Amino acid sequence: MSEHLDRKQGTEKCRPLVRESVTAALLFSDIIAMSMAFTFAFFSAQFLKDAILPDIYNRPLTDYKNVSDLIFVWMCPFVLFAFYAKGHYTQRVPWWSLVQHVLVICLIAFVLDGFMRFALKMSFSRLLIGLSWVYVFILVLALRQIVYSVACKNGVWRIPTIIIGDGRTLIDTLYAFSADHYTGYDVKTIALRDETNYVFEIEKAPPQYHKIDVIRGSVDYESYIRNNICHFFVITLETFRGDERDALIKTLTDFNALYAVIPPISRISLFEMEPRYFFGHDVMLLHAK
Repeated sequence: MSEHLDRKQGTEKCRPLVRESVTAALLFSDIIAMSMAFTFAFFSAQFLKDAILPDIYNRPLTDYKNVSDLIFVWMCPFVLFAFYAKGHYTQRVPWWSLVQHVLVICLIAFVLDGFMRFALKMSFSRLLIGLSWVYVFILVLALRQIVYSVACKNGVWRIPTIIIGDGRTLIDTLYAFSADHYTGYDVKTIALRDETNYVFEIEKAPPQYHKIDVIRGSVDYESYIRNNICHFFVITLETFRGDERDALIKTLTDFNALYAVIPPISRISLFEMEPRYFFGHDVMLLHAK
């Protein structure tokens, strides 16, 4: 009975990976970015056409008055859904992966926008379409940076993080986190599992981590996770073997802990994990859904 209560209390302490206020702010910023993008494109397309290609006839933008002309507006909800499906509002996606997602989605939207207008035999401004999606790409990323910065200053974005693993992997992970300023992993503690082949020295880590807590030796992980359930755990599963690995995953699951694993993942279902990559670093996290 006592164990059940402890687990229930641990679950209640667990904070969401992304707070609802941040999710709402990111969604709202994307809507604002798309509205601004179309407005900017509408006013700048005519100016650019007259400045660059003054002798080529194009439909005056003042003629775009009907809802049937605004396929761009129709597509915005689908773009927002694509962002949601990529985890932009509910997960912590490394910045350069996020940039890649936004770029690919905007390119697909641009192609579909033009194709549907062509298929429906609508007269349209190619420059207006192109500028609209270029502005979407730029403004979405710019406003998200603002949201992340404001959320960090208000203490609702950064999440206290504990990394468990061998020394070499810990160093690589710390450098990956240090280079990405928008995922919000605030490393508080590292727990060393194995120093047989690599002696860990905190001085080798980025300067911002030189004063974090370092735990060496064996740890009662069930008690440790229960006492630190508000933290996000990053775990190198390679340093756990057999029953110990199974027990660790079971503990994390039972306490509903927030965690990610660094491969190999021989006993973890890939269908229950989301990969997160850090550009320029040989580190990948697998987030539990």
